Order: sequence, then C-alpha cells, then structure tokens
Amino acid sequence: MTSTFDDIVGHDRVLQPLQRALATDRLHHALLFHGPEGVGKRRSAFALAAAIQCSEQPGTGCGSCPSCRRVLQGYEHNRLKDRTQVRATALHADVLFYPPRRRQIQIDQVKDLCREAGYRPYEGRKRIFIVDPADRMNREAANALLKTLEEPPPSALLILITAHPQGLLATLRSRCQDVRFAPLPVADLSSLLEKRDHPPHQAERLARLAVGSVGRALAIDLAHEDELREQLLTLLESAGTGGGLGQALGLAEQLGADAGSFEAAMTSLASILRDLALLHQGVPDDALVHADAAERLRPLTARFGERAAAELAGLEEARRRVRGNVNPRLATEAVLMRLVARPHA
Repeated sequence: MTSTFDDIVGHDRVLQPLQRALATDRLHHALLFHGPEGVGKRRSAFALAAAIQCSEQPGTGCGSCPSCRRVLQGYEHNRLKDRTQVRATALHADVLFYPPRRRQIQIDQVKDLCREAGYRPYEGRKRIFIVDPADRMNREAANALLKTLEEPPPSALLILITAHPQGLLATLRSRCQDVRFAPLPVADLSSLLEKRDHPPHQAERLARLAVGSVGRALAIDLAHEDELREQLLTLLESAGTGGGLGQALGLAEQLGADAGSFEAAMTSLASILRDLALLHQGVPDDALVHADAAERLRPLTARFGERAAAELAGLEEARRRVRGNVNPRLATEAVLMRLVARPHA
C-alpha cells in the first residue's frame, strides 16, 4: 500500500517544502517529480494526493480515513487493464492516474486529462492528475497539455513523474515547479530493507548495489549479482595475461546472450569501474558500491583506476548501440576485449 508522508524515508528535503506550501495554500498548480528510477517519486505523489484529500488530517494525511484509503489503494498496480482505457481505474473520483498505453502516453489520454481538469472536485479539495512516466508523452500529447498548464483551472493539480526530465519538452518543464528526488542514502535504504526482513549485512549490500533506489533493491537477485561480480573480477584480474582474451570471448557469449543479460552485466561492470576510479582517487571504502570487496579491488587500481572514466564512457556507448539494435553479444565482446587487451599505460 502506498504510504503517507510520515512513512516515506529519505526525502524530507523535498517533501517538507511541499507540505509547507500545502499548509499555506501556495502549492504550485504543476509539479515535476524527477529523479532516478525506484526512489519513491510515485509513492510521494500519491502521499501528496492523500494529504490533500484527507478528511481527518488535511495537509498531512492520516492514511486511514475513507478518502486516504481510496487514494492509496485506488489503483490495481497502477496499470491500464486494457489498451482501450485512457487512464487507470480510480477509487477516488478526484485522483486520476495516466500511465502509458502501447508504450506511450497518447493524445486521447491527455485530452481526457484536460477535459477532466475543467470539472470542479466531486468529493475532494482538488482534482489531482498524475502522469507517469511523463517522458512517455508523444509530442502531440505534450503539446496538448501545454494549454492546461498555461491556463490551469484553480482546483486542478498536475503531477508529472519522470526519471528522464530531458525527455520532456522544455516548454512543459518551464511551467512546472521542479521537485528533484535524490537517491536514498545507503543507511536509509538499508534500514528500510531491514524492516522488510532482510538481514543487516544483506540489506547493506543491496542498498549499495541499488545506488539509492528502493525499487532496484527489491528487484535484485543477490546470488546472481555475486556470481556476476565474481566473473567480472576474475576477468579483470586476468587482464594482460595470455588467457584474458579467450576468457573475455567466452564470458561475452554468456553475458551478451540477450539485451537483458547485456544490461545486467554492464550495470555490474559499471559499478566495479566506478569503485576502481574512486579507490584510485583515495576515496574511503565506505563510499564504494562493492565495499565488501575493497581488498580485492585495490590491486586492480594500478591497471584500471586511471582509465576507469574512459572505460565507463565506452561502456555507455555500447549500451546506446544495443538500444539501437546492435547485437548484444558483439557489444559485450567489444567492451570486455577492450578491458583485458588494453596495455597498462
């Protein structure tokens, strides 16, 4: 169940100003919630909606009154049940949610939003419209939304949610109040995971791997991550030896089997390269994603620390190419062979 403000961890810096604006009736008519995937943007949007509509504790939300319950429980997985729907089915008449349909948020969905925004609230204090992810609006839909943003109805609140604000039209962004969500600190995310029955050592490892994303932490298969890290570290340790290239080719066949495997491998490799760059600069072990493997990483900094940034840039270019339909196995081969074959400067 989506939570009230009091249940949200690690975002006081952005949520407290919203609560103050709400208390003084100065909340902007359009908010742009942006930040990394899985850090709690949508959860916070529904908490704000509950705080506005709450009949017992308006401005904060009690989480238990009929209005709060209907806001917080009002969507079945926040997804459309079929492709003919323009919005998710709501239990609260004044909180409407617009997810993508056929991978995009389309013009008829935005037209529905604009029409609904013109109505007075049925039962709440405001008509609240949540669009997530907003960067999935096609250009036609985004342009259609501009008029409502330029001439907002007094009782409407629009919340756009995205992990890619650069994917929105500049004219849309300029008409919204910017609300940036940062990754959760390791301690906060680890504490949250412990409350979900993860042992402390496992919770901390997941928190570091997830880089501040609750959603990512909950999705991580730690056994698979450990296996992947072992394979990549073994490969890096073989760099410059006679067997390094052969090992890279064999591993690329496995890690580049499909786009999903490629992305998982590149995410893990990027975190290792990041750590090597930080160790090379003398950063404390506690700042590392792989803090538990610091002693194993340290000897690798002589070969990889100085060039880690360049290798990361090459890795991101490979990701871009795979998104453009380059064969993931070939892209994996290129990344891994470059790592093990490049001579020590």
